[in-house]
Amino acid sequence: MHKGTRTGADKVMNTGSAKEVLTCLKEHLKTISLPLYNVHRQHHEFRKVKETLRGADIVLQFNFAENYAIKQQNEIMSAHWVSTSVSIFTCVIYYRSLNGSLAHLSYAVISNDLTNDKNPVAACAKICVDHFCVHHF
Repeated sequence: MHKGTRTGADKVMNTGSAKEVLTCLKEHLKTISLPLYNVHRQHHEFRKVKETLRGADIVLQFNFAENYAIKQQNEIMSAHWVSTSVSIFTCVIYYRSLNGSLAHLSYAVISNDLTNDKNPVAACAKICVDHFCVHHF
């Protein structure tokens, strides 16, 4: 049987005969094949949606990352640092430019709302879409 040695958080070094290592590799490939297929399929479908945009249609691709720590130097006690948490909402809006080519704009909204629900996501998306509409329609 092969022997595995942990070399990091997600890395395992296996030793053994070629047949044992291949058998182990095939088992691991089974566990990642569906997620890889899903990623590939989502990428394909998203590309198709972007390429078939018409007229005033837009597509938003966004991510809501929470609890980033911001370090600020305290003016009174200059030797100490104060940490504040924020959420960062990133958004890319894809649209057709006036000449018909696919274009995009990127946004980042920083918020002190650390709740993990739909409300801050909707509020940040609205900020991006409102800004886009004011400047591009």
